[in-house]
Amino acid sequence: MQNTRFTDPDKVKQVIAIATATAREMKLATIDEARALSYEDAMQKGQLVFQAIKRTVAVYGFSIDDTLDSVKTTLVSNDGNQAKVKIDYTLLGKPLTAETEMVQRDNAWYGKNALEKLERDAAAEPAVAAGEG
Repeated sequence: MQNTRFTDPDKVKQVIAIATATAREMKLATIDEARALSYEDAMQKGQLVFQAIKRTVAVYGFSIDDTLDSVKTTLVSNDGNQAKVKIDYTLLGKPLTAETEMVQRDNAWYGKNALEKLERDAAAEPAVAAGEG
C-alpha cells in the first residue's frame, strides 16, 4: 500500500468516472430525496455505493472480494451463552488474525461489544427524550 500512487492521473480519472457514473445511477438530486427514501430503496442505493467502492479500490489493485473470501473463523471457546471466535483473513496480501467475543440472546449470536453499545444507547434514549441528556 505504501507504494500505491493514489494521485496517479490515470487512476484518478478512473475513480472520478466511477464516482460520476454512480452518482448518476443513484438518481438523487437533493439530500431531501435521499432522506425520503424507503428502507428498500435506501438499501438499493447503498448497494450501488458499495459496488462503486469495490470498483474504486480495484483501480488501485485491492480486492474487497478477495479479503472477504479469505475469512476463516475458528471457535476458541463456548460456554453456551458466551463464545470467543478467532478470525483469520488476508488484507492487502498480509495475513491477519483477530478475536471477538460473542453473546447469545434469544437463540441468536451477536458481537458482545456491539450488543453492549446498543443496550447503552437504548438505555440513554429515554433520558435524552426527557431532556435529561
